[in-house]
Amino acid sequence: LDWIVQRTNFIDKQLDAFLQDTVGSASASSRRQVLVLGLGYDTRCLRYGKQPFLDFYCVDLPSVASNSQKIIDWYMSEIPNHSSEPKKPIFIYFDLNDVFTNKSESILQVASKKGFVTDGSIPTMVICEAVLFYLIPDAARKITTELFQLSSSSSSSRFCFTDNLSKVGVMPGGGSGGPPQVVVRARCESWLKGNNKELIDHDSIWGGAIHFVGAKERIGMEDASSAS
Repeated sequence: LDWIVQRTNFIDKQLDAFLQDTVGSASASSRRQVLVLGLGYDTRCLRYGKQPFLDFYCVDLPSVASNSQKIIDWYMSEIPNHSSEPKKPIFIYFDLNDVFTNKSESILQVASKKGFVTDGSIPTMVICEAVLFYLIPDAARKITTELFQLSSSSSSSRFCFTDNLSKVGVMPGGGSGGPPQVVVRARCESWLKGNNKELIDHDSIWGGAIHFVGAKERIGMEDASSAS
């Protein structure tokens, strides 16, 4: 299961970069937030739980999120010195397919009811960890399109996908542009550019069946000129 180690290291790398870039942020008293889609039984929210002003919002199916919450609650109850315990994550019980199949509230509407800030006013990182390939294509497209609107007013926001991207139009396999690893990167970059995002880190396995993507807000020419 080397690819799981690779996935874990890649996400940690993107999260570390996000935290480094947002140290001392002046927005909302330096508050930062991470939205995790497809929490499963991941414990990253505990490993990073002592970071100052950092809130984790963890989304998964009600049955999965409920079990994960019980495990984390048990772990935190076993810490002898409660002053050293990590900050408890906020769990969001939600079937992501419902954004399309049941025409329910959007993922951001659901998350905002738990305190997640959706107006782009504070630094935000979105982690999509092996969840898109469980979704129907319409739900996957709707969710990613909505999430990409988060950073409209916060250039410090980041996105991390460790997932199959075929349901959002990024198909695996090579082509006239070269071998699979080269071609799928170009396809991924084009998809991000169409959503005004910049690819900052990328890898892939199994001919592009799984992507490891780090992205951020794309700075336009005028912004780039003024920044220099």
